[in-house]
Amino acid sequence: MSEKTQGKYSEEIKTLYKVAERVAAGESMASILELTPGDMAFFEGRAYEFHRRGQFERAEEVALGIVALDETRVYPLLVLGDVALRRRDAEEAVMWLERAAEQDPEDVDVLIRLGEAHVRAGSFERANAMLDRVIAAGGKGDEVYARRARALKGVAQGRQREEATATSALPAG
Repeated sequence: MSEKTQGKYSEEIKTLYKVAERVAAGESMASILELTPGDMAFFEGRAYEFHRRGQFERAEEVALGIVALDETRVYPLLVLGDVALRRRDAEEAVMWLERAAEQDPEDVDVLIRLGEAHVRAGSFERANAMLDRVIAAGGKGDEVYARRARALKGVAQGRQREEATATSALPAG
């Protein structure tokens, strides 16, 4: 390898170390790459358009890219949770939606989907807690959210009763 090539690689390695140090210190790749909020909103808009058109794999790809750039952005986490729900992967949906709820604990869209994911995962107490928050917030002024939360809560309670009945019907011993 020539000295010129070695020098080039040496500089690239130094740059990678600097980037790694910044990431390890908690800085997002979006910040390191100097992406603006408008840039991030553009990417989120692409994820939204793919999702709206039913192109869930493409929406997921874009959302994963956004999360790689900035893991604190709520919308791509919501998209990833919703896509997992559509694939009937409740555990993965819970993981993404819990991350979204950590970033914005008052987002009723996140909370209702997280409640639904918990219902599908069989975590009825956690589902009820999420759905109660949506109901208490009155759906943040959107009655559709409040009605959906009440309906999902009814499903969760019904399944909880079914489980309790099935458990109590088992013979002792």
